[in-house]
Amino acid sequence: STGGPIRKDKTFFFVNNEWQRYRTTLTQTSVVPTADFKTGFFRFNGYQVDLRNTASANNPQRLPLDPTMQKVLSLLPNPNGEMVDDVRGLYRFPSSSRTDTASTNFRLDHRINDKHTFFGRYTYNGYRDPNNSYDEIAPGFGTISVEAQTHSIASNLTSALTPTLVNEFR
Repeated sequence: STGGPIRKDKTFFFVNNEWQRYRTTLTQTSVVPTADFKTGFFRFNGYQVDLRNTASANNPQRLPLDPTMQKVLSLLPNPNGEMVDDVRGLYRFPSSSRTDTASTNFRLDHRINDKHTFFGRYTYNGYRDPNNSYDEIAPGFGTISVEAQTHSIASNLTSALTPTLVNEFR
């Protein structure tokens, strides 16, 4: 912050800047399929299921494994926490938070004469977080990057027309 007179007893200025960097790691939890489920050979509700073979008695729909879904499932990690049920478990992983904020204020006050004063103000606020809300589905999946800026300008003219009558224009 800094401020002071530009013209003695007439014009003054004030400037303030603030920056913040917040770096931390949060633990995120996601529900992911088990390794057995991803292979197509698993137990569900006490029954053995075998989707690898369309002729298997344990393949109720007689459908083969979908290669596209196999590729999608292979991208997901195996559970490293408690099991939810026969085919799902919890996966815990670190998720980073890298928030940056910036704020700038500038104000100029000017005394026109004994009856009239003026001020003008400019404010800037900026915010950036490449992983806002920490909502990754799995590491690297589903992050929401947020970047926002606001600018504002304000001015005010105050006139003391008489000792009991003041006019203010904003």
